[in-house]
Amino acid sequence: MSALHKSVADDVVDSFDSDETVEQEAEFEKLSEILAIKETYIKEERLFTLDPSLIHPDPDQPRKHFEEEEVKALASSMDELKQHTPIKVYFSEKNQQIQIWFGETRWRAKRDYCQDKGVLCLLVKEPDEKTKYDNQVDENLQRSSFTVAEVLDITENYFDRYTEEGHEDVVNRVAERLKRPASEISRRLTIISAMKTNDELIGYSLRDVVVNRQLENMSALYFLASALSADSTERKKGPARDLVLQALKGEGSVTKAAAEQAYKQATGKAKLSYKWEPKYLEVSSKKQGNQASAEQVSNNESKGAADSTNSSPDNEGTVNGSAGEGQQPPVASKPKAPGRVLKSLSVDVLEDSEYLKLTANTGYITKDQALQLAENLRIAAESMSS
Repeated sequence: MSALHKSVADDVVDSFDSDETVEQEAEFEKLSEILAIKETYIKEERLFTLDPSLIHPDPDQPRKHFEEEEVKALASSMDELKQHTPIKVYFSEKNQQIQIWFGETRWRAKRDYCQDKGVLCLLVKEPDEKTKYDNQVDENLQRSSFTVAEVLDITENYFDRYTEEGHEDVVNRVAERLKRPASEISRRLTIISAMKTNDELIGYSLRDVVVNRQLENMSALYFLASALSADSTERKKGPARDLVLQALKGEGSVTKAAAEQAYKQATGKAKLSYKWEPKYLEVSSKKQGNQASAEQVSNNESKGAADSTNSSPDNEGTVNGSAGEGQQPPVASKPKAPGRVLKSLSVDVLEDSEYLKLTANTGYITKDQALQLAENLRIAAESMSS
């Protein structure tokens, strides 16, 4: 055993009981043998098993978040079917330890949940930093394993790399590398720029929302970042700020549509507007009441016919249409719907003004619609004062 690994082994062994000590000593002996002839292992592509404690995750791995349910499911599968695909590891000269290139999920499953802790490994030559990073990105991009925060970090990493290397048209270069449209890369850079703003809400709060995974909708984040970074009055940015605080406090998800509307309001591309298409005021009662009225009208018509048959000159007043003694008055027919119908109604905040504008064609609205209009007016007034 080399002096390096003997020292490491002694440190670890001191923390174990006697039975575990024997196992750990054996594992370190195995590791030392492998490292002593690691070139042979690499050339012959030998497979071997190691205890998870002797393997270390790559500190520069672009993927930081691993879903526990995914890890547990993989562990269950490997306990049942064994680990058939080895993880790729290399010896880091910088950190003087075995590190993972590919297969951190398998390593986590073995370490945390599997009954059989031995990790099947394949030792490879230590890759250069760029090659290692590019391959790790590609592997997880194909699986859509990255969080929004990780995607933004990766985008920024490539943008900085290609800028430092002096490439022209850096956005398109990054888009080609990540196999995404250039327009999407530009939107990501807008979010990254907003997150770096030295402002408690625009920068710090937006960054916290992203890092804490409180908003995983990239499109919504783009619209919020654009709204908060817009060259406009604070009143116009109010809706976007409210959405960021909503996400930060966990008070419900922020939709793309809501964020887009906030962006349009901040950039003056849309007025603060509420619109709907109400129906005319229905005067009719419930269906059951209508049926009762119909039956009553039918009964009265039958009764009227009988009275007409038995009529005589003495009953002349009744025949002429006046209600006689003991006769029910005629039932009024269902009122007709109003002739004028309110087809549209809107409330707008006028551009650069402290006034609200109500626009409607002539017609009727129901009580509920009137109450809704009053509520929208209140919301619009609050938005103006914020």
